[in-house]
Amino acid sequence: MTISSDQIISEIREIWPTFSSSKILTADAWYQKPKRQEVDDFINNTYLSEYQFTAEVMDCEDFSLILHAFIIQERYKDMQRLGITGEQRLPWAFGQIWLTKYQGNTAGHAQNICLTDDEGIVLIEPQTNEFFVASSTQDVPYHIRI
Repeated sequence: MTISSDQIISEIREIWPTFSSSKILTADAWYQKPKRQEVDDFINNTYLSEYQFTAEVMDCEDFSLILHAFIIQERYKDMQRLGITGEQRLPWAFGQIWLTKYQGNTAGHAQNICLTDDEGIVLIEPQTNEFFVASSTQDVPYHIRI
């Protein structure tokens, strides 16, 4: 499903209505909302398991940055390899999210975010590949980059 940058902002603000639109950075005009299983398939093929958590060097924001870049890279490779055209040739609505509260824990943390076609907005813990449906009460973002 195709989604515009403005629609991404609207969907995010449906979960977090008081979250400022100015703290949501979308780099492109149009995106594709993948199915959750598609995202899961990509994530299970990352090289992130090669890295070990190292405070200040390879921690949560580094893992989320690498996963974000990996998704972009692999989507590009798939588009080239499979000859994907038209609406399917858009980047996924996938990015990074920095939170002051996540899954009920009050602490600064970075994860990944994806607007999916079948499960809504999901948060991904890039250090464990776990998925969580975004919650208006359990998760409090302070910056999002798609």
